[in-house]
Amino acid sequence: ISDLLDKYTRFFASRKSRSVSKIRNDNGKLNVIRRMLRPYEGLTFEQVTVQNLSDMRERLTSKGYAISSVKDYWSHLHVFMKWCIARGFCQPEIQLREMSLPKIDLDQYPTAKPPKMRHGVSWEQVQMTLPHLSETLQTALLVSLGTGARPQEVLDMRWEEIDTTKPVWEYRPEHHKTKRLNHDRC
Repeated sequence: ISDLLDKYTRFFASRKSRSVSKIRNDNGKLNVIRRMLRPYEGLTFEQVTVQNLSDMRERLTSKGYAISSVKDYWSHLHVFMKWCIARGFCQPEIQLREMSLPKIDLDQYPTAKPPKMRHGVSWEQVQMTLPHLSETLQTALLVSLGTGARPQEVLDMRWEEIDTTKPVWEYRPEHHKTKRLNHDRC
């Protein structure tokens, strides 16, 4: 497994045109996967049992993570396993073992914390905050509010990806998560 993690790390490092924030995000995912698989580094995926996978989940929930974090961390491991299978580094049986685990929810993992409910802020609160932000952050916040774009999407915007020739400007990012499915993003 440690050799596969090294290959996966090199794969992430080889991807071109990655913003600094996306590289940090990739590194965070890799660190999560490494921590989850640390007890099994000397094994191959073929040697990882359903019980091992179940123990990984139990460790996540017993550490006091919110159930949404457990799902997020597990999804990183799931993508890693799919990557290994797609490249012939391991057999698809590992996915069958994973699929035999119960759904990640509070009923199955009662030691996990429930997700925090977050509430939006009012426009008045935004207006009171704006004078205390730098001009760059003010602009980013207003673009995000005006377009519905996520904060990271606003920070990743580049002028060459914005078409200003029409009355309504269009932003078409070069890289987005559904590009591989030939979907357009505007």
